[in-house]
Amino acid sequence: MRQVNLIKNGGKDMVEAMTDRQYDGILQMIEMIVDGCKDLEEVKRKIAELRREKKEKEKTE
Repeated sequence: MRQVNLIKNGGKDMVEAMTDRQYDGILQMIEMIVDGCKDLEEVKRKIAELRREKKEKEKTE
């Protein structure tokens, strides 16, 4: 298991334990997003859209 610093807040690190399997899954998702993109700006737009959709879904639940 590896630890990943997610955010620094008020001088304290918020740390989440991530398994190698979770880490690999995240990299696979990134690879799928990047695969169909022409340039870095398109990658950024797609990721921003996915994050926005996730936030909207959380608000409705």
